[in-house]
Amino acid sequence: MAQAYMWGMTSQIDDGTIKELAAYYSAQKPVRGAASKAAIVQQGKAIYEGGIAGTNVQACATCHGKNAEGNAIFPRLAGQHAEYLVKQLVLFKGVLRGESNAVLMHNISAGMSFDQTEAVSAYLASR
Repeated sequence: MAQAYMWGMTSQIDDGTIKELAAYYSAQKPVRGAASKAAIVQQGKAIYEGGIAGTNVQACATCHGKNAEGNAIFPRLAGQHAEYLVKQLVLFKGVLRGESNAVLMHNISAGMSFDQTEAVSAYLASR
């Protein structure tokens, strides 16, 4: 529903305006995210930096960068809303996202419990 709405809105924008919008948004400084419970954030930090032993969950920092700043095709996660990150990980886990990196993220997210997903998301939201 939201995707169809945005497609309708953006179909009216010309290439020059798209370039101007991209330049504007890429020049914005990221804001620091909201804090959460310290114990949950610490658990999420441990998963982000070290992965989960005995599973296919590798360290998120491997692809998304030490500070979750993003790396090449891997997006910035620092400061993102925790609820959004949880939703995306759940979608990856259920193979409901279809882009090229979805298989990689499915394999990683499939090894995470919901509590671990929430912890990583809380950590990233606090960055």
